[in-house]
Parts: sequence; structure tokens; C-alpha cells
Amino acid sequence: MEFISSIGKFHESSENYKISDTLETIRQRGHKTVYLALIPGLWQESVETEGISAAATGIGLEVRDLFLQEERDAYTEGKAFLNKSENLDPNLKVKVKLLEMVDATIYSYMKGIWRDYSSVNSELTDSVFRAKHLLMSAVVPSFEANVWTSLHERMKEKLLSSELLDLAVIVNVESRYWFVDNMF
Repeated sequence: MEFISSIGKFHESSENYKISDTLETIRQRGHKTVYLALIPGLWQESVETEGISAAATGIGLEVRDLFLQEERDAYTEGKAFLNKSENLDPNLKVKVKLLEMVDATIYSYMKGIWRDYSSVNSELTDSVFRAKHLLMSAVVPSFEANVWTSLHERMKEKLLSSELLDLAVIVNVESRYWFVDNMF
């Protein structure tokens, strides 16, 4: 399985890593189907799954979305619960604001690093998000375990049940490290 990062709306400002480049790379590698394991609204600049689906279909790729609507809703509810909880707990509010600053800094910096397929889908990128999620595990452990990790575990099970190992899977740039670390 090959996990390929989507950088959301940042594709639009990237010279050499537009979503069309990503899909063309998948097609040139001989894949006929692309699986989408994109967490909806992971960050403010998230690209819509429908846009990727339309672009993939336009170049002859079949698209399979790994998310059920219930899973999209559950993730959205988990984020909403975290936001509601932070308003009730001043300590949690500080933690969430800290994580928002970390997130903004990471994406701001990485946007300058991401130039092409190789720089986005690199160990450097993966290690940055691996570290971010270690921090999240320490700061908001229940969200990380019950929402983030559990969602990734469900996607992992769906991928493993496909019985195909030669898959192209588009994931959020923030999720790629998880799949690379946990699939095999």
C-alpha cells in the first residue's frame, strides 16, 4: 500500500504538488483505483473529498471513499465535544489554544518546505506530525485516543479487509505517518 498525502487547500498554492499532480502520479504508477482516507475538516484549510473525487474520475481513476457518513459525523462530533469542553474547563482551554498555536506554526512552516511529491511525502513531514500527535496524546489524551486513533484504526481495518496490497490511498498529510507506522 502506498499512502499519499493531501495537503488540502495548500495544493492550490504549491507549484509542483497540485491535487492533479498527485492523481496523475497515482495513475502513472498503474493504479486504476484510488482510495480516500481523508478526515473531513481536519484543519481549516482542508480540501473537500468531492473535489478530489471529481478530479480523479476526470482522469479515469475509480474512487473509493473509506469514510461512511456516520464516521464523518462522529469525528465532527468529537471535535465539537472538545470545543464545548474547553469552554467549561479553563485548563483545557489553555491546552487547546496551545495546540492551535502549534498547529498554525507547523502548517505555516511546512508550507514553505512542501515543494513537490517527495517533500510532502517525506520522513521529515511524517516526523513533524508524529511529534505533534505525541504532544496531543499528552495534552488531550481522550481526544487523541477516542477520536483520532480510533478513526485511524477503523480505516486500517477497512484497508486490510480489502485483501489488496497494491493500493494507492490518499490521506491527510497529518495522517500519513500513522498509516506508515501502523499498517505493516
